[in-house]
Amino acid sequence: MYYTESSGLGAAPRLAVPRRVHRVAFGQTCGDTDIEPAWADEAFADDDALVDSPDPASRSGKTDRLVGYSRTARMVIVVVYLRDELIGVKAWKANETQTRTYWEDQR
Repeated sequence: MYYTESSGLGAAPRLAVPRRVHRVAFGQTCGDTDIEPAWADEAFADDDALVDSPDPASRSGKTDRLVGYSRTARMVIVVVYLRDELIGVKAWKANETQTRTYWEDQR
């Protein structure tokens, strides 16, 4: 599922990933869980991922925000990526609201 301001929730277009998602500046703040690159890749490849397009925090409008599950990490992860280039920008452990929304959408 994905959300856009104009359309509301709907089926997410499946993202074709022709190559591994590159990661730049995966940052965490103090106390955050370190996100392994492989976990972010798993979340990105999650067929049930939720996508905000564009990312609501994007200033440029060029990034999307994906909320997906990593089986290896056993957690829901947020991945922000450049939409056209499929380049990962940032990833972090989903907060309680994002996690709840992800799991509620799986029903």
